[in-house]
Amino acid sequence: MGVLSSRAATIGLILSVACGLAIYSTISHQLQGVETNATVLAYVSECSVEYQLVSQNHRTDLPLECDAAAAFQKSVGANKAILHRNDFVKLRYVEPGGKSREIKVVEANLVLHDARVGSTVPIVYDPSHPEDARAPLTMNVLGLEFALFLLGLFFLFAGLGMGPLRLAQSLMGGSRNAPKPAAKSLDWSEEAVAQRLRAAAAAAGPSSPPPWQSPSAGSPDTPFASPWAAGHAQPEFGNSPARSFGKRRA
Repeated sequence: MGVLSSRAATIGLILSVACGLAIYSTISHQLQGVETNATVLAYVSECSVEYQLVSQNHRTDLPLECDAAAAFQKSVGANKAILHRNDFVKLRYVEPGGKSREIKVVEANLVLHDARVGSTVPIVYDPSHPEDARAPLTMNVLGLEFALFLLGLFFLFAGLGMGPLRLAQSLMGGSRNAPKPAAKSLDWSEEAVAQRLRAAAAAAGPSSPPPWQSPSAGSPDTPFASPWAAGHAQPEFGNSPARSFGKRRA
């Protein structure tokens, strides 16, 4: 695996895991939450400036008004001070028991569509954590997280060298189409061939010996015994053409 492939796989793994956890948190919150309408009370922005003095070995996070924080960063330089800004919205809703509750929610967790102060917006809050309120589940809420999750999976499998087609084959049992291991080459040396012949003869079982190894033929070391020497009548050829092939006609 090359450097680019490993980086792509790492980025894809981080992105897919982060978005997967976000999707799980969103869905579980919707299943356990209670949907109601809340009234928009105010929009609030909180800012802070993070900086480090020369005499200090740690950074300081100083809460300030957003205008004052922007002026401070401009006076010392953007490379020496970091401006942090968080946008919240204050809501008020009534619980099923009739109790009114005011909460401060991160504006990004709600789909407000520029709702004005005093208007009502739908929310889903967790009864065990009433301050945790989010927008109802819609494709606008889940679509971005799901798209980033798929993008992370694409980078992950691309980094691992698994394209969409190869991934589908592996999920559908593509291992059956895997190349078979190459057959081992046979050893054709004299000793190997003799061993295979002996193994085949042992597997075939006992059989009658060939004529030259029969008891009447003697031991294998003796010369070949002619069947006529064993008492059989020897045929007479006479003056057959087979015996007179060397004669010439007068």
